[in-house]
Amino acid sequence: MSDNFEANEAVTTEPHPVALIDIGATSVRMAIAELQASGDGRILESLTQAVSLGKDSFIKGRLDRATIEDCVRVLKIYCHKLQEYQIHRREDIRVVATSAVREASNRLAFLDRVYVATGLEVEPFDEAQLHRVTYLAIEPYLKRVPELASQPVVVCEIGGGSTEVLGIQQETIQYSRTYRMGSLRLRRTLEKCNAPAARFREIMEREIDKTAHKIEHEVGAESQVQFVVMGGDVRLLASKLRPDQDPESPVRLSLSEIEPFVDELSELSVVAVSRKHHLSLPEAESLTTALLAYVHIAKALKVNHLWVATPTLREGLLREMSQSRPLWTLGDALILMSRTQGTLLTWFGRFLSSLNPSISWIIDSKWCCTWPLFCMKSVYRSTIEAFTSTRCIFFATLRFLASASVNCFWLPWSRAIIVGRHPRLCTMFTEA
Repeated sequence: MSDNFEANEAVTTEPHPVALIDIGATSVRMAIAELQASGDGRILESLTQAVSLGKDSFIKGRLDRATIEDCVRVLKIYCHKLQEYQIHRREDIRVVATSAVREASNRLAFLDRVYVATGLEVEPFDEAQLHRVTYLAIEPYLKRVPELASQPVVVCEIGGGSTEVLGIQQETIQYSRTYRMGSLRLRRTLEKCNAPAARFREIMEREIDKTAHKIEHEVGAESQVQFVVMGGDVRLLASKLRPDQDPESPVRLSLSEIEPFVDELSELSVVAVSRKHHLSLPEAESLTTALLAYVHIAKALKVNHLWVATPTLREGLLREMSQSRPLWTLGDALILMSRTQGTLLTWFGRFLSSLNPSISWIIDSKWCCTWPLFCMKSVYRSTIEAFTSTRCIFFATLRFLASASVNCFWLPWSRAIIVGRHPRLCTMFTEA
C-alpha cells in the first residue's frame, strides 16, 4: 500500500481533505478535516481504535510484535478511509506518535514496519513539538473566555505516559515542562510492584503528589493562576457533569463536583468502569488515575475549580497545517545559513589546511625576509585567526537560536516558526 501515497510539493489552493493520525499510549486516533484555501480547517470525521502501546513500552521498554501488528491492522483500516476521501498526497497526511513509541527501544523497527505495511511515515513527537502543537490547539479556546485571556494560565494534559504542562500569559508561553507521570504508566508500575489492592489509591496519590509539588514549585506558591486541563478523560468528565454545555467553549467545574465522581470511579473495577462509561479497557484503566491526578494538581495550585478545554492534538496539528507559510521565515534562514555558509566555512577551512604546510614552510624560512613575503605571512595568520573566530561565532549563534527556540520558547518571534517545523535543527547545529 506504500505506492498509494504520492509525494507532491505543489501547493493546493482549493479546499481539500487532510488526515491527522495520533498514535498514543492507549489508542490510535484519526481525524479527517477539510482545509480551505483561506487557511481555515474543520473536522469532518473522527475515528478511534484502542491499541495499548503503553502497556509494553512503559513496563518492558519495547513494543511486542503482537502489539505492533495490532497497530498496523488499525492503520490499514485508516488507509482505506483515506482512499474513500481520496487523500493520496503525502503532504495531506500527518502521522505522529507520542511517548509510548518515542520511549520504545525498538521504535525504529516499529516505524519501518508501519511504513512497509501502510506507506505511512510516522513522526515520533518530542516534548518541544508536543508543547508547540498543544499551544496551537488551546490558544483559540483561551481567547473565548475573558478570565482566561487576561490572567496567567496553567495548561495541563495527563496522557498515558507523561504529563505536559504549559504556562501561558497574554498569549505567550512562559514555561513548558514534561513530567514522567502518565495515567497508564503509573498504574502499570504499581501493578508490577504488586501494590496491595487495599492501599492502591493511597500509594497512587502519594506518587501523584510528588509531581504535583514539582508543578507547584515551577508555577510559584504565591501565584494566582487559572487551571486549564485537556485530554479525553476530562472531556468524558465534562460530558457527564455538564451534558448540555457547549463543547466549543471551556467548561468550568468545581472540585466539589469532581471529587464525588472520582470517588465513585475508585470503588469500581476496570471492567465495571469500561461497561458503565462505554470505554475500552486501556481507556478505563487510565480514567480514574488521570482524574485523581488533576484533582491533586489543582489542590497543589490552590485553586478550587478547573477549566476543561475540548481541543485535541489533532486540532493542533490541523491548525499547524492550515497556517499560511510566509515566503521567508527565520527557520528557513537558519536552515539556509547552515547549508550554505556552514558548508562554505568548512570548505574554506579545508582549503587553508591544505595550504598550511606549504605556506608555513615559506613564511618560516629564511626567504621570509623580504617585505612582500612578510606581508604574506601577516595576512595568512590574520586570515586563520579571522576564520576560526567567524566559524566559532557563527555556529555558536545558530546553536543558541535553535536551542532557545526549541527548548525554552522565550523567543516569541521564532517560537512559532522553528519549533516543530524543523525538529532536527538543534541536532544539525550541534553536529556542525
